[in-house]
Amino acid sequence: MDKMKSLYNQAVNKVQSKIIEDIDRYFERHDNLPTLDQYYHDRNNFLQQIWQNIWVNVVQGAYSIKERKQYLIEKGVQFESADNN
Repeated sequence: MDKMKSLYNQAVNKVQSKIIEDIDRYFERHDNLPTLDQYYHDRNNFLQQIWQNIWVNVVQGAYSIKERKQYLIEKGVQFESADNN
């Protein structure tokens, strides 16, 4: 569980960094300083997807396919494949 907590913290830090970079780029593109609400409205899709994308990448990089599959099996997910590794 310590590994998962560490991965979570790593993902949070990456997401924060990416959002700060995106805010900087967003504000640089505008002549008039937009509000944070306007940023949220314009970048809503990015904000919704960034956590999922980074979390999936961090976890996939930290666990092998076999480990991920074993975790899902332990949680009750069944697989229909000839290869059960």
